[in-house]
Amino acid sequence: MECECSQWSSEGIPCSHMFCAMKSVGLQKLPDSLLLRRWSKDAKKYLDESSAGGITQDREREFLMRYGALSVAATWIVFLGAQDGPSFHDTMNEVYHWTQTLEKKSGLKRQTRDSTTPNFVGDLSVVKTKGAPKRKKERG
Repeated sequence: MECECSQWSSEGIPCSHMFCAMKSVGLQKLPDSLLLRRWSKDAKKYLDESSAGGITQDREREFLMRYGALSVAATWIVFLGAQDGPSFHDTMNEVYHWTQTLEKKSGLKRQTRDSTTPNFVGDLSVVKTKGAPKRKKERG
């Protein structure tokens, strides 16, 4: 199904013209070709192992999707772990062990600051102000 406005072919979103045409024909159900997977109930399910290992054209997008899913899950873990002292310590220990395991698998380490760079905050330098210079008052 196509329309003159080309919204479906260019943006992947069915236009109002398509819906009006389907309504005038008397269609009771949308064709499956017009339903995108991202609109379905299972859109947020995790990728299965077979599709995750395949060659992807957009690795950054996949990374961001996995990152977002892990962030949501981690937020709930953090909330539950912060409820009381024992839960906090147990959660911190588990996170530490998971971090160690994942660092070994990936070969990545958390960035640390150089200890040779001083962490010194001093007074601000006095700079000349804009405008006409101030004149000293003469006494006399």
